[in-house]
Amino acid sequence: MIGIRRQIARDITRKAGLEITPYANDQSNKRNLRNLPEEIRAITWAISSGRRFPAKGYQRRDIWIGLLLLIPGIIPGVLYLGWIAQKRRRYEKRLKELVTRWRTNGRQEPAANLFAHFHLD
Repeated sequence: MIGIRRQIARDITRKAGLEITPYANDQSNKRNLRNLPEEIRAITWAISSGRRFPAKGYQRRDIWIGLLLLIPGIIPGVLYLGWIAQKRRRYEKRLKELVTRWRTNGRQEPAANLFAHFHLD
C-alpha cells in the first residue's frame, strides 16, 4: 500500500509543480497544492493522515484492450468495456465519498512532511 501511496504522491507532485525538499513545508508548495482540484487535495489529505482512499483500478491501456477485444468477437470486448465502466463508476463514487469526508473534517491541509515522508525527490 505504501508503494501505491508513493506513486500517487509522485503523480500529484508532478501535476502541481511542487518543489520537493526534505522539509516540504514552504509556502509556495502549500499555495500550489491549494490551487489543485478538491479531489486531489482530498487524496493528499487521506495519504498524509493514513486514511483509506480509492485506488483508481483502471488505466488507459484497459480501454485499448477492450477495443482490441472487439476485433475477434463483440461479446468479449463489450463485457470487458462494461467491467471497466463499472470500475470507473465505483472509483468516482468512492472519490466523492472521500471528498465529503475531507470537507466534514474541515478541509484540512495534508501533513507538512507528506512529500518528504515518501522520499519523492
